Amino acid sequence: KMETYGFAKDERLAEKWYHTAIDSGSLDAMFTYAWLLETKDNATDADKELANNYYKRAVALNYLPAFKQLADNYYVGCGVEENDVEAERVYRKFIDIYDQAKAEGVSKLWYPTGQGSCSTLDLADKSWREVIAKVCENLAWLYRYSKVVEHDKLEADRLEAIAKVVKPGEEWTQKGNDYYWGNNGVKQNYEEAVKWYLKAAEEGHLDAQDQLGECYRLGRGVE
Repeated sequence: KMETYGFAKDERLAEKWYHTAIDSGSLDAMFTYAWLLETKDNATDADKELANNYYKRAVALNYLPAFKQLADNYYVGCGVEENDVEAERVYRKFIDIYDQAKAEGVSKLWYPTGQGSCSTLDLADKSWREVIAKVCENLAWLYRYSKVVEHDKLEADRLEAIAKVVKPGEEWTQKGNDYYWGNNGVKQNYEEAVKWYLKAAEEGHLDAQDQLGECYRLGRGVE
């Protein structure tokens, strides 16, 4: 067996202790175990269904990290039947919580982790900004294109605007695009484009990384 941090790796014991923590009311353990169930290499349909059952329990208790996982699975039909209505319901609940926090000027959201304990979601944190942006993008898509969710163009526009603001590197990528293509009244300047793409790429923005690769491939704005 592989040694890790002084202990032999043992999935059976890991599962035992996850279940012990879950039975004791730990929502952190419930979420972690659910995520491990659905993402392991040999995950079965039963594993994914069980993971979603745990996500549902966590969402019912307002455990914020579980909202996107459950909604995403409804969105694509992973471990549950694809269901735009349920995806919209869960995404919507998360965004309503986000909207309320922004309206109240709150930068951190408290959520329960079990046994009377709480944790915080930092709205300025890069990883959470990515989550919020993706939730906004998916919910906007449902409001524009779903065959079963009532369309709402104004809300879709608003959500897409939020995604652009909160997504790490999005604003810098847009600046890079303006310089690269000479859009929005900006004179085309490959060197300036690369500067902004680099800033966005370092934040993990995929489009910026892709465009930066293109700049190097074509020798535009780079030495």
